[in-house]
Amino acid sequence: MRFAGAVRIDGHLEGDLVCGEELIIAERAQVKAQIEVRSLQVSGQLEGNITAGQRVELLGASRVTGMIRTPCLVVVEGAIFNGKCEMLSPKERKVEGL
Repeated sequence: MRFAGAVRIDGHLEGDLVCGEELIIAERAQVKAQIEVRSLQVSGQLEGNITAGQRVELLGASRVTGMIRTPCLVVVEGAIFNGKCEMLSPKERKVEGL
């Protein structure tokens, strides 16, 4: 699925997501997806690989499993992250077009 602007997911979703702006995964959401987005905010459950050009925020109720590639990762107390994180430098973002 491809989206423009900001998108909020409140339910169950499986697949690939490409969002030009911001993706919000709400507290009761369950997502299994490969995600490409500028910024991501997670409060629910997410399984999959994430590429975010600007930032990823894992809020207190979030449970995330997978690979995160982003220049800025914020993990709030109470969030659960099992996986790997790769931080991108500004130079790498320009090369990759993020």
